[in-house]
Parts: sequence; structure tokens; C-alpha cells
Amino acid sequence: MNPDQWLLVLVPIVTGIFAVLGSWFGSRFGRTTEHKQWVRSEKRNAYGDFLGAVLQAQRESEPGISGSRRPPYEMMLGLSEKQGLVQVVGTDEIVELCNDVVVAVGVLSFVLSETYGSENTKEQTTHMIVKSRETDQEAFKQLVKAIRADLRID
Repeated sequence: MNPDQWLLVLVPIVTGIFAVLGSWFGSRFGRTTEHKQWVRSEKRNAYGDFLGAVLQAQRESEPGISGSRRPPYEMMLGLSEKQGLVQVVGTDEIVELCNDVVVAVGVLSFVLSETYGSENTKEQTTHMIVKSRETDQEAFKQLVKAIRADLRID
């Protein structure tokens, strides 16, 4: 065989090998990217649902705002349900911060439900409510900051 005939055989073989390798690398890269997008989407949904439940619990714990207030334990059940989704897809840091937010919302809700109409002085009641709100707001801010970092928003 002369060199021209070798080229006629070798070129299609090399082209076929590159086509197969290119397809394999492309599908591998595509699956990885698709999986990362799916995980990010699931995280975004879980985080959004949890933050929405937190805001709803905060609104409902305020006396006179939502008309009829749910008991604190009912609000905590709603938060716990949404928190379960975050525990599945969230990072350890975010799961811990979610726990802090749930505790802060629970304390705020309990303080509001117990202090109005109680025998505490006005100053004691105001102090307990202000401290509970500050703790709740700080925990919420830290959680949102961690979620933004996890979703690479900024």
C-alpha cells in the first residue's frame, strides 16, 4: 500500500475515534451540568419555601395583624415541615442556621403569646419582646446570607 491509500484508511478511523470521544465527553459534561442545575433548583425551592414559612410565622405571631393568631405549636409544625426539605438539600451550615431561626421564631411566638395580658410590667414585656425580635431578625439575616452564598447569588 502506498502512503495515499494509508491516508484514505487512516483519516476515517481517526475521525471516528475523535467523534466517539467527543460525544462521550459531551454527554459526561452535560450530565454533570444538568445535575448541578437540578440540585441548585431544588435548593432554591426548599430555601424559598422555608423562608416563606418563617415570614408567615412571624406575621401570624404579631397580635392584631393577622386577625386570628394560630397557637405557637401550630406555627412550629408548619416551619418543621419546610425545615425538613432544607435538611435534605441544604449544607450543614444552612441546616444549623435554620434550626436557629426556628428556635428564634418559636421563642418570639411564645413570648408574644404569653406576655400580652400577663402580669408582667409593661417594661418587662417590652424588653422580652424587643430581645426576642432582635434575636429572630439576626438569625434570619444570617440564614439569608448563607443561602445567598450557597446559591452563589451576588
